[in-house]
Amino acid sequence: MVESKKSRRKPRKQVGVLPYRWTDDGGWEIYLITSRETRRWVIPKGWPMKGRTASGAATQEAFEEAGLVGKTAKQLVGTYVYDKRLVGGGSVPCAVLVYGMAVEKQLDDWPEKGQRDGHWFKPADAAEAVQEDGLAALILGFASGGGDGGARKAGSKAAGKAKEADAQAPKSSSAAKPSGAKASPKQKAVEGQRPTDQRVSEGQGSRQGGAAALANVGEAATTV
Repeated sequence: MVESKKSRRKPRKQVGVLPYRWTDDGGWEIYLITSRETRRWVIPKGWPMKGRTASGAATQEAFEEAGLVGKTAKQLVGTYVYDKRLVGGGSVPCAVLVYGMAVEKQLDDWPEKGQRDGHWFKPADAAEAVQEDGLAALILGFASGGGDGGARKAGSKAAGKAKEADAQAPKSSSAAKPSGAKASPKQKAVEGQRPTDQRVSEGQGSRQGGAAALANVGEAATTV
């Protein structure tokens, strides 16, 4: 069988973020936006930018497409491949380098406001909402803690500082923590209260497949 020209094309590189936040119950939520043409659920992403690292360009896309501001990890969460539909017709395969972004706030205004919809999803719901199988598996693997883009490390560091401050604080009745006070979302996250999903193994497989996909990308991955 003769291989089609489309199947022989090397994927073009894009960069994107997987925006997330902790919930009050210690779980995760993922922010998705709709594409402008097909209105399907996707993550903020775009082409690499001259003068910016891959994670820096991904952060810029999150601002332009969703008005999101936060901390983007420098290590990859994973990659996935999809067919990008072109304005003039046709499509081009793209490999998306995805970085985790801990969202701190959403601005009141941003360049593409009104052109897309956005919504916070539970990880399982976000995986069901997207059309790309690779992205769905990546979301589930991320939420399971197998590739959280540095979120777990950051949460552990914050918890360590909190414990250190508590140990140094004077033990007085006025400074005591009320018995009914709830632990913060970050504290709950580092205590292992993370959501589980039966499809975790699929997410782990996606990260391995992402490495293979990058081997076919025309341009080498940007060093971050």
